[in-house]
Amino acid sequence: MVTVVTSSPVFPGSKNFVRQLVQLCPFVKTVVQNINTSHTTMVLGKGEKVLYGNGHLLDKLLGHTFSISSQSFYQVNPAATQILYQHALNMANIGQHTTFLDAYCGTGTIGICAAAAGGQGTGVELNPRAVADAVQNAKCNHIHNMRFVCMDAGKYLSQLRTPVNVLFVDPPRSGCSAEFINSVGRAKPSRIVYISCNPETQVRDIKQLLKKGYCAQYCQPVDMFPHTDHVETVVLLSRKSASKTFIPVTISPKDMEQFRDKTAPVQKMGKELNVN
Repeated sequence: MVTVVTSSPVFPGSKNFVRQLVQLCPFVKTVVQNINTSHTTMVLGKGEKVLYGNGHLLDKLLGHTFSISSQSFYQVNPAATQILYQHALNMANIGQHTTFLDAYCGTGTIGICAAAAGGQGTGVELNPRAVADAVQNAKCNHIHNMRFVCMDAGKYLSQLRTPVNVLFVDPPRSGCSAEFINSVGRAKPSRIVYISCNPETQVRDIKQLLKKGYCAQYCQPVDMFPHTDHVETVVLLSRKSASKTFIPVTISPKDMEQFRDKTAPVQKMGKELNVN
C-alpha cells in the first residue's frame, strides 16, 4: 500500500503517477491519496481517495485474516508480531468463561486472536477507521464473541460496570493516560497484559499500576525493530493476593487440654477422609 499525502484534494497527474508507480513497483497492490489541509504535526488527514486497488491490504496473523486500511495501526514486522502476540495470549490464559478488554485495539488483531480461544471480549479504539476495520475483521474471521467500541479507552474503562478478567493494553509510544491508569485501578482486572513499543513509558505506567495493587510477574522483549535501538516488550501484571490477617488469641493450658480432647475425633475423621 502506498499512501500519498496532499494538502489539497486536487492531485494533478494522479493517473499517470499511479500508472508509472505500479509499472516500476508491481508489488504495489493499492494506492491511496490522503488529504491533510491542516498545518500541524499530524501526518494524515481525515479525507481520503482510493486511486488504485481497493484501498485495503490483507494479512494473515496466527491463522486469522486482517484487513488493513491506510489509517489503521498494524505491526510492521509480521514474523516478530506472531511471536509477540503468542506470548501475550499465553500470558492472558483466555478460557471459555473469561471476560477481556482490548484497549487501544486498532484493527482488532489481539482481541480477535484472543476471542478465538473463547470468552467474551470488547475492543476499544478512538480511531473510527480502525474500528470499522476491526468490525469487518471480526466478521471475516467468524468471531461472534467480540464487539468493538469507538471511544477513548480511559473514558470507556471509567464507565465500565461489569467485571473484566483480563485487560490487554497496547498504547502508542506516549503510553497510557493518567485517566486510563486510574480507571484500571477502579476496574481491578485480575490480569493485565501490557504490550509496548516504548519501554520507558511502559516502566512509568507499570510503576503507577504497582501502586494500584498489581505486581509485575513476567516480561518478554521481542526484537520487533531489527538493527535499531528499539524493542517491543510484553509484561504480565496480576493483582496482589490479599494478605493474611492474624488475630491474637490467648489460651490457657487448661483450655488447651480441653481443646485437644474435643478435637481429637475430628482430626481422626479428617485424616480418614483426606481432608486438608
